[in-house]
Amino acid sequence: VLHRSPGAQVPARLSQQRQLLPQVMPKIKCYELREKTETELLKDLDELKKELSGLRVAQVTGGAASKLNRIRPVRKGIAKVLLVITEKRKAEVKAVSSCVSSYSLLRLSRRTRERS
Repeated sequence: VLHRSPGAQVPARLSQQRQLLPQVMPKIKCYELREKTETELLKDLDELKKELSGLRVAQVTGGAASKLNRIRPVRKGIAKVLLVITEKRKAEVKAVSSCVSSYSLLRLSRRTRERS
């Protein structure tokens, strides 16, 4: 790793290599996700899962390297969305905890599963 001062010029060779790298979507930030509602988060989660399934198909069929490099960021994005959804649900449970029995809290805090 090269450490450069903020005003230092980047060598031409390095700048050309950076232009050749595939343009990756910016990372998903948790603080941005926390501003969304749960329905928006679930919609984002669905989109990310669809994208991941498409990338998995590209991986099996021998897709381009730029697609294969997107698998990890998409997986991390799914994890972040699930984290924020869980945080929001736990905060809701905590908000009503003063007037509900502990058994009901346990039932509310469990994540609902979609059965097919």
